[in-house]
Amino acid sequence: MKVVVADANLVPYRDLLARLCPAGTTISTHPRRDRLPQLLAESDAVVLGVPLLPETEGMIGAGRLRAMKPSAVLVNIGRGPLCDEQALYEVLRDRVIAGAAIDARVEDIAANITRLAEGRELENLVVR
Repeated sequence: MKVVVADANLVPYRDLLARLCPAGTTISTHPRRDRLPQLLAESDAVVLGVPLLPETEGMIGAGRLRAMKPSAVLVNIGRGPLCDEQALYEVLRDRVIAGAAIDARVEDIAANITRLAEGRELENLVVR
């Protein structure tokens, strides 16, 4: 397994990551944001855990989702607006990527469930 840390704030935790990963895992750090498209295209799993800031809102849009490997999964444990939910719904529906798990939605109020949350019929989507 190969783990790539793409956040400069996580670089100090490299030793902790090494202990959490299976034996033989290589961990490399690439905190440069301009490498994000390449990292997305090469990754088996993409985990979004960054804070919601003006520069991170919408950081994963349709183009970046479609650049991911067909076998890749997206996990959003950050804030909903990090990822374009409509685009995510479409790539899951069209099986462009293997799956997604989200613990954050733009709308967390039951009366205003987003299209993605309504997509619970998608077997490749887990919404918490």
